[in-house]
Amino acid sequence: MKAKSTAISALQERVFIILKGKKLFLQSTKLSVKELKDAIYVSNALRNWFDVAKDYASFVDDFSGYKPNPIPDWAYEPVYCSWYPYEDNINEKIIWENARIAKEVGIGTFLIDAGWNTERRGEWSWIDGRYGDYIPCSSKFPDFKGLIKRMQRELGLKVEVWFAPFWLGSESETYKKGLKEARCKVLEGGERVDNINLCPQNPLTIKRIEEIVRYFFEELGVDGVWVDFVDSLPWECSAQHEHIYQTIGEGATACLERLYKTAISIRPDAVIEYRIFHGNLNTKRFLNVQETTDTPHNYDDNRRLGVYVRAFAKGVVVKTDPTMWSAKCPPEEVAKHCATMIMGGVPAFSLDLPSLPQSHLKILSAYLSFYKKHRDALLKGNFRPLTALPSFPINIIEVRESFLYIGYEAVPPITIPDGCEELYIFNCTERDTLSFPFKGMEKFKKMVVYNEYLEEIKESTLSPKESLFSVSVPIGGMVRLTR
Repeated sequence: MKAKSTAISALQERVFIILKGKKLFLQSTKLSVKELKDAIYVSNALRNWFDVAKDYASFVDDFSGYKPNPIPDWAYEPVYCSWYPYEDNINEKIIWENARIAKEVGIGTFLIDAGWNTERRGEWSWIDGRYGDYIPCSSKFPDFKGLIKRMQRELGLKVEVWFAPFWLGSESETYKKGLKEARCKVLEGGERVDNINLCPQNPLTIKRIEEIVRYFFEELGVDGVWVDFVDSLPWECSAQHEHIYQTIGEGATACLERLYKTAISIRPDAVIEYRIFHGNLNTKRFLNVQETTDTPHNYDDNRRLGVYVRAFAKGVVVKTDPTMWSAKCPPEEVAKHCATMIMGGVPAFSLDLPSLPQSHLKILSAYLSFYKKHRDALLKGNFRPLTALPSFPINIIEVRESFLYIGYEAVPPITIPDGCEELYIFNCTERDTLSFPFKGMEKFKKMVVYNEYLEEIKESTLSPKESLFSVSVPIGGMVRLTR
C-alpha cells in the first residue's frame, strides 16, 4: 500500500486513480481538445500484455467517445500496391499489366502509389519538387482517369491512389499560385526555415485538402485514398502567417476530419487508409483501414508490427504492409510470405507480377483463395500472440474454425478452445516437421497435410490418446485438423 499511496500523492490535482475490479485507472477528470495531460493505465489482472493493451485502447475509445466508421465490404479485399517493385517509376503500361495479373490471382483492390503525379524519379520527397498539385503526369499517364475506369469496369478492381495531404513542393503550381504562404516554417539556429509541409493551423491548408479530395473522388473517380506522411509534420510552425488552431496537432486533427468527411460525402463506401505513426487512437476517427508500415521483403517485421496494430485497432480494418519477394525466391519462402499475410489482416502484396514464375503465381492464388474462403474467421476471430518473443512468431486466431501460425521451432504447449471444430496450422518455420505438446488434440479425428501450393498430399486418422503433435509438414505448407 505504501507504493500506491506515494503514487497517488505525486499526482496532479485533477488526476486520480480509479479501482474497478482488478484494474487501476489513472485518468484526468476533465479533458479538452485544447490541452494535453499525461495519464497512466495500470492493470494487475493475470493477463498477457496484448489483452491489457486492447483493454487500454477500449478504455481510451470509451473515454473519448470513439464510434467506428462504416467499413465497406471491399475494404477486406486483398490489395496490390505498386510501390516496392517500381517505387515512383510507374506508368500506364506497368500499372495495367500488373492490374491484369493481380485480378487473375485473386486481388480485389489496386493501390497506385507515389509517382502517378510527378515525372522525375525520386521527386516525391523533395522540398523543391512538384508534389502538392496531384494532377496526373501526362507523360507517364496519358489518360489516368481512363485507366482507372478500365481497371474498375474491365477488371472489377477497386482503385486507390496515394497522396501526402500536407506536402507541398516549391516547383508545384499550387505553391507558385499562392499556397507558399501556407507552408510551415521551423526554427533552425534562430532562423525560420521552409518545411515541406503545409501548415495545418493555416486556413488555406484545410481548404486545399478538401479540394484535392474532391478532385480524387469527383473527377478521377477513385474508390479510396492512401493517406501518407502526416507524421512528417513538424512539432510547431514558426511562420508569420495566420493560425486558426493553437497547435499543429489540433490543426492536423481538423484537416484529417475534413478529409474523411469530404470523401464519404461523395462516396459513402470510400476507404481511407493510414499507416502506423499517424494512424493511432486519436486519428482512427478519420479512417477505416489501418496499415502497418514499410517492411519490404521482411514478413517477420510485418507480422510483428501487425500484432501491435491489432492491439489498438478495434473498429477499423487491419491491413499488412504489402509484402515483396523476387522472382528467385524459393516456392516455400513465397508460401511463408503468403501465410504471414493472411494471418496478419487484409493481405497486401507489392510485386513485379509480370516477372514472377508461374509457381509463384500459383502459390499466391492458392493462398488468396484460402483467405477468401475463410475471410470472416481470419479477420473477426479472437487473435492472440502465444509467446512473449518480440517477433511474435506463434499466433492463433480462435473461432469455430481456428488458425495457428507457427514461425518458430520452439513451440510452447498449445491449448485449443472447446468450441473449435476445425484447426489450420501453418508451417512457417525452417523445418519440415512440426512438433509441440497439444492439449485437446484428442478432440480431432482427421488430419490432412498440404504442401506449399496448398495441394493435399496426405490424409490420416488421429489417435484419441495422442497429446504430442508431431507431423511432417512441408515448409510453407499447412495441416488441417477436423473433429
